[in-house]
Amino acid sequence: MRICLWVLTIVVAGSTAAATNAQSGVDLDAFLGTWKEDTAKTQKSIPTTFTYTFSQDADGFVTIVRANTPVRDRVRFDGKDYETPGIPGRTVSWTKVGDTVYETAIKRDGALLANGRWTVSDGGQRLTQETTPIRQDGQSGTDVIEYVRVSGKGDSLLGLWKPVSSRTALADLFVVTRVDDAALKVLYPRNQSSFVIRPDGKPYAPSGANVLPDMTTATDAIGPRAVRRTSFRGQTPTLETVMTVSADGTILTVTTRTPGSSGEPAVFIYEKQR
Repeated sequence: MRICLWVLTIVVAGSTAAATNAQSGVDLDAFLGTWKEDTAKTQKSIPTTFTYTFSQDADGFVTIVRANTPVRDRVRFDGKDYETPGIPGRTVSWTKVGDTVYETAIKRDGALLANGRWTVSDGGQRLTQETTPIRQDGQSGTDVIEYVRVSGKGDSLLGLWKPVSSRTALADLFVVTRVDDAALKVLYPRNQSSFVIRPDGKPYAPSGANVLPDMTTATDAIGPRAVRRTSFRGQTPTLETVMTVSADGTILTVTTRTPGSSGEPAVFIYEKQR
């Protein structure tokens, strides 16, 4: 599962920007341009904390909990839209289309954000999640996450599932723009969201259809061409991302990890397009 993909667009702001960059300790202009992932060099991983739990409720509903960046849904497998508690405007529908196959649709304020397909296989020991997001750039591709069963039995979805691998259909892309003398705006077309990189250590709310309530990001300068960005849900850190531009300005390395995780980080390599 892809936990970090963006577009960064920056506009040069003259001598005031240069002074601000010097004060923060990072050259924001180094991040200017459009960046495309080099999939051959990227080293992907998915945190084992990104689990799903399905449990049967007494009233016939199924509660679905996505860990790490917590999302909790209560649905029936009848194809109807059900509101996500605590996330205004978000709905999800689940339809059972076979003995071990389910189709889903996620919406925000009635607009489709993503279609999904979930398949239980290998005698009930493996779960495959296929997600096709609705992207802002018009491209289409399906992302896949594989899970193994931790609890539960049979061919049912019920139980706890732990991720073991992920893959994506499209190379990631992000474009970088300048907001003001001291900040960048990052547009992420795959996720229909954007966020601000302002290296002052303060939290700022991202925007977009997939943004959850109480989400913020805070950025610190850690080198002349590097920043560290921490994502939060409420007061809980959910993801740490380090972005480093090469000395020649052509390569952007993005390293992501779950705070407190002992697993290997994911390392994404991007090449500047323009």
